[in-house]
Amino acid sequence: MTEGPQEMKKLLGMALALAISFLAIAANAEILKNLKTTGEITVLGVMDQNVTDLRTDKADDFRHTRSMITYGVMFDLLDDLHANMTFVKSDRFYGQGSQDLNTIQNNIKVEEANVQLDKVAEHFNVKVGRQFYGNAYDLVIFYGTSSPLEEAQGATALDAVRIDLADSEKHNAHLIYAKVAETTPAVTAIDTGTSLLGIRDDYKMNDDLTLGGYIYNRRIGNATYARHGDNLYVFGLKADGTFMGFGYGVEVIGNAGKGTQVANQDTPTYKGYAYTGKVNYKIESDFGGFNPRIMYAYGSGDNQGLNAAGKSKNLNFTAINPDFRPGLIFGMSDLAGCDFGTNLDGIGTSLSGAGGDYTAGSLTNLTVMNLGVDYTPKFSEKLSFVVDFFNFKINQDSTGALGDDKNIGSELDLTVNYKFAENVNLGLAGGHFMPGSAVKKITAGSNPANKLASYLTVKW
Repeated sequence: MTEGPQEMKKLLGMALALAISFLAIAANAEILKNLKTTGEITVLGVMDQNVTDLRTDKADDFRHTRSMITYGVMFDLLDDLHANMTFVKSDRFYGQGSQDLNTIQNNIKVEEANVQLDKVAEHFNVKVGRQFYGNAYDLVIFYGTSSPLEEAQGATALDAVRIDLADSEKHNAHLIYAKVAETTPAVTAIDTGTSLLGIRDDYKMNDDLTLGGYIYNRRIGNATYARHGDNLYVFGLKADGTFMGFGYGVEVIGNAGKGTQVANQDTPTYKGYAYTGKVNYKIESDFGGFNPRIMYAYGSGDNQGLNAAGKSKNLNFTAINPDFRPGLIFGMSDLAGCDFGTNLDGIGTSLSGAGGDYTAGSLTNLTVMNLGVDYTPKFSEKLSFVVDFFNFKINQDSTGALGDDKNIGSELDLTVNYKFAENVNLGLAGGHFMPGSAVKKITAGSNPANKLASYLTVKW
């Protein structure tokens, strides 16, 4: 059979399925009671120079534009039973050919598909199914869509059961159990999959202070029967509030548990930790609004990586699924093949990734300092400017290649955002990364990296 008749049969089949669906909906319109839709279109264009190798003589220059579409549908099955689905498409770069219906269909991912039950046992809301979780830029855990300036567009989600405390004025508490990865779906005594259990509460003391705490347990099974797998605990305390006009946030995180058991070796225990603090102060003046900010973050490292076999401790701060992405170049240049610092000296040497000194998207083995200011001019409330300075430093030389030269470098960013409408933003962002001693030790002819990005977001 030729391709033309095959495509015609598919289209006729789709049309028939749609017709049957609409007839069913018409027969029982209550199935779409209180129908709501949400969505977002993000377009990001970038021009990068020296981002991967930090060397001008290697001609590391590229530019690309891509888009991501997120579409959500929510409706009530009953007054206290709600359905939710979220679709994400993020595969296409500008300049690629038009896509047929088969290609579009194959690249639309169902990232959320869940139901929520309200007031179970009068006090709990329960969400069951695939769902987003956490907040963007979190140090410990985030599953959701990428930020507008992040080059690796896409989304992650959990298959989970989440139980929230309902109708509490003070507590924002929940319990979650999720399957992160299923590698052996068949019934077997050996489970090498990854599961997650967590409990979290943010308690509003008053209008000026919110205290929070959490404990997460991530378990990865062992393929060898009768040996325990990886069993990581991440626990933390945090505080956010205001004091005498200053806004502040503090978070302290620790690790516990044991890694995967290996024959004839000590099983390493998780001993990593991290902490971060931030302060800001909003100022209103005749020239507009200013918001100066300072942030400091530290994640422990482990120089025992030089002799990893049989070590008894893992001192690296280890998170569940972090989303720590400071800097337009250092943090947001994460597109596979074009990510920051992964081709130093033009020979594939990297400070990040497997065997490297830090992990992209994580605070592991890093010290990050940020000074910034947000400015909204008096003459236009739609226009805003953001200036940031970052410094990045490796805490422990885990490869033996750096010695005392642990300063990755500094970055200066400027972002200009224009709020075209309530849910429409467009802007320009520029970054300039200056290599430090760690990069210079690996790359003799190191040069600054530069990046210019433009973006558009439309939400509904």
